[in-house]
Amino acid sequence: MKTILHRLATGLFVAALLSTTAFAQTFPGSDDFSAGESAKWDDEVIRFAGATSDGNLGFANGWLEYTKAATAGGTVTNQFIRWNSGNGTSPDMFSYTTSWVMTVDVTNTVVGGALTSIGIQVSNYNNDGYASIYLAESGNSTDVYARATGTGLSAVSSGTFSDNTDITLRFDWDASNQILSSSYAIDGTTFTSLASYAVGGWSTAPTDGFVMGIWAQSSIAAEITSGQLYADNFAVSAVPEPSTYAAIAGALMLGFAAWKRRGKRA
Repeated sequence: MKTILHRLATGLFVAALLSTTAFAQTFPGSDDFSAGESAKWDDEVIRFAGATSDGNLGFANGWLEYTKAATAGGTVTNQFIRWNSGNGTSPDMFSYTTSWVMTVDVTNTVVGGALTSIGIQVSNYNNDGYASIYLAESGNSTDVYARATGTGLSAVSSGTFSDNTDITLRFDWDASNQILSSSYAIDGTTFTSLASYAVGGWSTAPTDGFVMGIWAQSSIAAEITSGQLYADNFAVSAVPEPSTYAAIAGALMLGFAAWKRRGKRA
C-alpha cells in the first residue's frame, strides 16, 4: 500500500509539473552568441518595409552585430532575424497562451550623423501587427523608443541619456490580460516602464503565436566603420500562470493527505 500511495503522490505531482513544462520544449531559451551562428535562429532573414537595401545581422565577436556597406544617400537599410529556440518553430502558439519575458542587451556606439537603431520586436504571423523596443542613436542623442501597431505608430521615448552600451531591453507578455509591456534598464537590473499595448488593437491577433526576433536599421549612407551596433545575451523565459502554481499545490496536498492516511492506519 505504501508503494501505491507513493506512486500516486508522485504521479499527481508530475502531472501538475508537466502542465508547467509542456511549453518548456518550445519557444523559451537563450543565446549569448558565444558559439557563433546557431540553429536557434531562422536561416531566413527579413527586410522590413521602408528599407531599400539590406544590412547584415551577423554572428561575430561573441554577439549579433549589424553591419552595412556604403549605400546611396538617404537609403535605409535594415534586417530582422527570427528566434525559433532551435526547434524550428517560429512562431510558437504557446507564446500567445503562456506569459513570458524577453530581454536582450544592446549597444549602439555608431558615429555617422544619421539614425541607427537596434532592438527586439514581436509581431503576429502576418506582420500586420507588431510592437518594438529599440536603442536609437541619431548623432545628437541616444534614446530608447517603443512603438506598436494600433497606437498610431507614435514612438514613446525614454528621453535622452548618455549611456549607449549594454542597455537591457525587455518585453513582458501577460497572457491572461493580453497586454504586452516594454521597459529598459541602464544597469541591467532596474527597469523603467516605457509603454504597454493591448494586442487586440492589431488587425490580426497573434493567436498562432508571436514572431519574435532582433532587428537593426541604419540611415547612414557610408559603411559603418566608427562605432558598433550589436545585441547580446538574448533570452525568453516562460512565466507560469497562477493557476499552474495552484495545480502543483493541489497535487502536493493530495499526496500529503495520502501519506497522512497511510500513517494513521499503521
